[in-house]
Amino acid sequence: IPEHPKNVLQQVHSMKNGTVMLVNYLENAAEKVKIYDFNSPAKLIKEVEMPGYGAVPTSSGGHRDYEWFFKFQTFTDPGSVYRLDMNSYEVQELRRPQLQHLSLNVSDFTTD
Repeated sequence: IPEHPKNVLQQVHSMKNGTVMLVNYLENAAEKVKIYDFNSPAKLIKEVEMPGYGAVPTSSGGHRDYEWFFKFQTFTDPGSVYRLDMNSYEVQELRRPQLQHLSLNVSDFTTD
């Protein structure tokens, strides 16, 4: 994997029977996920569109898996669960916590 001059490498997962590497970087305090060809690590296949500006504190997916599950959290979201399809590279939201009990409107907040 090519070294990045400023982004911090967080973790690497071998996926799709070892044909791709799922790489998590920390870029300007936000999580970025990129998929590289395992046989040609300098070849970027896709940068995954993350659901916002936040972090991936936990994830699950292994060498033989074609799905990667991850929790994504922001300052206004305590953690939603997502699924990345390793064939289409599309992200699907599976579960978002309900925050009706809060006395504030989280949509009034933005992160820059």
